[in-house]
Amino acid sequence: MKREEILAHLTERFPNAGLRIDERNAETLIVEPAHLLEVARCLRDDPALAFDYNMVVTAADWVE
Repeated sequence: MKREEILAHLTERFPNAGLRIDERNAETLIVEPAHLLEVARCLRDDPALAFDYNMVVTAADWVE
């Protein structure tokens, strides 16, 4: 499954999760914090996706 298909699949299931692909790194999926656990479980448990390895979980605080 291509990254655009993965994003579309997840966006359909989680329309309010603020999902998007990081423009600087096409292999990075940005998820709103409140939805991280449910999206991560979907990536692992959905047979269409079946991700079995998480490389990095990180965060940024955009203080103005």
